[in-house]
Amino acid sequence: MIIIRNQILHEFFYYLMLLIIFHLIGDFIFQPTYVVIRKKDFENKNIDHKWWIISHSSLHGFLVLIATGIDILALLEILVHSVTDYYKCKGKYSFSTDQLIHFASKIVWSYTAYIIN
Repeated sequence: MIIIRNQILHEFFYYLMLLIIFHLIGDFIFQPTYVVIRKKDFENKNIDHKWWIISHSSLHGFLVLIATGIDILALLEILVHSVTDYYKCKGKYSFSTDQLIHFASKIVWSYTAYIIN
């Protein structure tokens, strides 16, 4: 019984750590400063701020797909990440709350990946 529990925890934490590392890479390495600025630029008429949010969120969806191999989780990541970043950029909540929501979603994706895979 102990061995089974350790294996379950090992697989869950494997997905969780991989998703958190990929999230940090996506948010802090693959997101240049100009993307951060343009996601908040609600006045720019050339490229709407929503496109910057969607492109950034699509990268995160791709990283979730690489980590889990589950396409529905990638689509859910794009949706959750887009909505979360949109409301953060609107000033509805802080950067800390934004990251907390992202990390909470990673817990859900990890558990789901463990169950499905």
